[in-house]
Amino acid sequence: MQVQLAGGKLRGGTDSSAENLSERARRELGTAVRIEDVKLPPYYPRDPVMLRMGSLARCRPIYRQARREVLRGWRRKAILNETLVIFMTDHGISHARGKQFLYDEGTQIPFVVRGPGITRGEVREDLIEHIDVAAISLAAAGIPIPR
Repeated sequence: MQVQLAGGKLRGGTDSSAENLSERARRELGTAVRIEDVKLPPYYPRDPVMLRMGSLARCRPIYRQARREVLRGWRRKAILNETLVIFMTDHGISHARGKQFLYDEGTQIPFVVRGPGITRGEVREDLIEHIDVAAISLAAAGIPIPR
């Protein structure tokens, strides 16, 4: 199973689209991150444009809810402990120091794995790319990696 969330791609380009996303989170999930609470990296100025772009944080309740629902379903079916779960994102929004550049913001993404044979709490420093998920998935399913 693969679950994809649009996340920050829902932000749109206007104040009203950002506010609509916040209202949707409040309506559907009972919470939304207030723009005043958005934390920007120290190298960005705290101005309205950057805060709106940083309002990706408004999507966090959507991520949390989706994760809870998926894991709750697997727990109910008693398959969570034998299921490989991989959580990752893309490289953030497209602005200075973002995905087009070789700064931390452009090269580092969350990549979290849990499941059989995975040591809980272990942090690794391996260099990985999204394409590596194919090999991980094949190996977990016991399918040889094609040449």
